[in-house]
Amino acid sequence: IAADEAYRRADGLIREIDRLLRERQANELLQVWPAPVNPTNWPEAAVGISDTLLRFWDEIAEGWNTPKSRAEFQSNLPMILLLIAVWVGLTIYARRWIERFADRLQAGGSESRRHLLSLLASLGQVVVPVLGMWALSVAILQSRLLGPVTLQVAMALPFLGFTLFVAIWLGRRAFPTVQGDHVALPLPPERRAEGRFLASMMGLVLVAEALRDVSMTPQAYSDAVTSIATFPILVAGGLLLWRTGQVMRQVQREGDGQSYQLTLLRLVARALSIIGPLGPLVASVGYVAAGSAMIFPAIITLGLMTLLLILQRALSDIWSMISPAPDGEDREGLVPVLVGFALTVLSLPIVALIWGARLNDLTELWTGFREGFQMGETRISPTDFLLFAVVFAIGYMVTRLFQGALRSSILPRTSMDKGGQTALVSGMGYVGIFLSALIAINATGIDLSGLAIVAGALSVGIGFGLQNIVSNFVS
Repeated sequence: IAADEAYRRADGLIREIDRLLRERQANELLQVWPAPVNPTNWPEAAVGISDTLLRFWDEIAEGWNTPKSRAEFQSNLPMILLLIAVWVGLTIYARRWIERFADRLQAGGSESRRHLLSLLASLGQVVVPVLGMWALSVAILQSRLLGPVTLQVAMALPFLGFTLFVAIWLGRRAFPTVQGDHVALPLPPERRAEGRFLASMMGLVLVAEALRDVSMTPQAYSDAVTSIATFPILVAGGLLLWRTGQVMRQVQREGDGQSYQLTLLRLVARALSIIGPLGPLVASVGYVAAGSAMIFPAIITLGLMTLLLILQRALSDIWSMISPAPDGEDREGLVPVLVGFALTVLSLPIVALIWGARLNDLTELWTGFREGFQMGETRISPTDFLLFAVVFAIGYMVTRLFQGALRSSILPRTSMDKGGQTALVSGMGYVGIFLSALIAINATGIDLSGLAIVAGALSVGIGFGLQNIVSNFVS
C-alpha cells in the first residue's frame, strides 16, 4: 500500500512537471517578437549583423597580432596547406568522380543489381566530402588565430558539411539524372533537375540557420536582431517547400493509377503547399519561433521521408536479387513491403522529436505501450502479440510440412482417388491452422471463457447461414 501511494504521488508530480514544460514550450512558440517587416527594427538588426561579421575579422586579426599565435600559424602552415588541398580534392574533384560513377552504374535502372550498386557507390558522395570538411576544420583550428565565435564555427564545419551533402545526395537519389523503371517519383528530366536543385537549396537553408545560430546565439543579441536575421532564411525555406510541393504534384500527373505512394505524395504535396507560405507569413507578423517550428522541421521531415523511399527501393532490389522472378524480371515482394512498413513505424518517434516532442514523452508512451491493455482478467502486452505470432507461425509451418508429406509421400501410396486426397490435404490444413491458433492463444494466456456465450449465440446463426456450404464441403 505504501509503495502504491508513493508511486501515485511520484506520478502526479511528474505529470505536473510535464504540464509546466508543455506550457513553457507553447509560450515560446507563441511569443511575439519584433516584426521583421517593420522598418523601425532594421537599424538595430543591421548593427547586430554587422557586429557579427566584424567579430570574425576582429578575432582573426587579434590572433594574428599575438606573437605566439602568429608563430604557431607559421609553424603549422605546411600542414594547413596540405589539409586545404585535401579539402579541395575530396569536396570538389572526388565528389564529382563518384557522382559520374554512380550515374554510370544506374544506367539501365530496371535492373536491381545495378541500382543497388549505384546506391552503394553514391554513399561516397556523403562520406568523402564530409571527410574533406573535417580536413578543412582541422586546418582552420591549426591556424591558432581563432577567437570564441570563429572557434565554434570551425568546429561546426563537419556537421554543416554533412547536412549539405546529405541533402544533395537525397536530391540525386530521389531525382536521378538517369531514370529507370519502377521509380518512386516519375518525372521528366527538367523537373528532376529542378528537384535536385531544390534539395540542394534546402540543405543550404538548414546550413544557413545552423551557422546563424552558432555565430549569433552566444552573443545574446536582442529579439529584433534574431528575428530579422532569421526571417530571410525562413522566406527562402518557405519558397523551396512550396515549389517542392508543386513538383510533387507533377509526379501525380506523370504517375499512373491510384497507388498508395501516389496518395501519400498527394497529401505531402498539399502539406508543403500550405506550410511553405504559412511559415514566413506567420513570422512576418512577429511569430518567428512559430514560423521556425514549421519551416525547418518540414524540411527535415521531407528529407526523412525521402530516405525511407530510398531504403524501401533498396530493400526491393535486395529481395529481387535473393528471390528472383522465374522470368528474370524484377518483382515486388511482400517481405520488403513489410520491412518498409516497419521502418516507417520505427521512424514515427524520430518525426515526433523533429516536431518538438520531448524524449521523456516518448519514453512514457513506450512504457504504457509495453504494459499493454486489459481484456477481462487478462492483460495483453506487445510481448504477448509477439509470442502469439511466433507460436502461430511455427504451427502454420508444421501444418504446411505435414500437408506436403501427405501430398507427396503418404497419400500417393494409398488407393484413395485424387479428389479424396486433395480434400484430405485441405481438411488437414484447416484443422492445423485452427489448432495453431488455439495453441497460440493458450500460450499467451488469453482467457476465452468470456467469449463462450457470444460464440454460442453466433454459432446458431452461422449454422443456419452456412448449412449449404457445409453440406457441399462434406460432400
